[in-house]
Amino acid sequence: MENYKTRISVNGHYDPTKGKDYNNSRVANGWTLQDYIWTEDSVRNITTQHGISCNEYSSNHKTTENWVATHIVMLDFDDGKVTTSQLLTDQKNWSFDSYIYSSQNHQKPKEKNGKVVSKCDRLRVLIPLKEPITEITDLKAVEGYFRTKYPTIDQTFMGRSRYFAHGTTEISSFQNSQGPLKWRELPGLDQFRQAIPKRSWKRKTEKLIKLSDQILDADKKTIKVKDILPDKPIYCPFCGLSEDRTGDGHNAVIKINDAGLPFLFCSSCQSRGMGNKGVYNFHKLMDMSID
Repeated sequence: MENYKTRISVNGHYDPTKGKDYNNSRVANGWTLQDYIWTEDSVRNITTQHGISCNEYSSNHKTTENWVATHIVMLDFDDGKVTTSQLLTDQKNWSFDSYIYSSQNHQKPKEKNGKVVSKCDRLRVLIPLKEPITEITDLKAVEGYFRTKYPTIDQTFMGRSRYFAHGTTEISSFQNSQGPLKWRELPGLDQFRQAIPKRSWKRKTEKLIKLSDQILDADKKTIKVKDILPDKPIYCPFCGLSEDRTGDGHNAVIKINDAGLPFLFCSSCQSRGMGNKGVYNFHKLMDMSID
């Protein structure tokens, strides 16, 4: 198969000599779409030396709202339920090109949500597309296809604001004999489109915090807003577990302004231009008698 060109977004602020804790807070901006040739050397370089996104954005700011297209599919397996041997066997039967490689945490114990997770296979698969996906319904349909094939896949693997930190070549298997994936020919796409939930559109209103709202604390335990002390880390009620985020840790606090009134500040919303520069006010009634 003759080598061909494909496209991927690369972050200019990403440092491959450092880990996710350093990079996740630096990659909201700085994204550019780049062309590269589908060869083993170029694919290895792009996946091990850069922070990458499979998506194209209308600006250098990586947000769901700025999504323009998806040029590549990245499958992400992080819990060991899909093993190296299974993926390598599957790859031999695929009718499209792909690159299987290992993530930074492959076969390493790691801490997640305050708990140590045992070591296991942690893998990714890069799949070039014959043509970009430019409609959200098509994106969701292709996502549905791969979720059906691999039910334990990371559920955010095709998020419109998803990015991937650099991986390793501990596992490295390059396929260049089939050509890019013709995603329109995937079986069952119409059925997956029909399964997409219909969205109900509402007029945009200001988002307010109520003392009775339930929220997640730093340990992801549910707690009422009225029981949260100022400056204690929490998950933002609007984006704390959203696919829009580049990290998965707590990202908000409740603060007191100069007038003695509380407000919620979220650093993730601030970086994406949500709220009032990341600030959300409390409901004016401030009912202190709630249960």
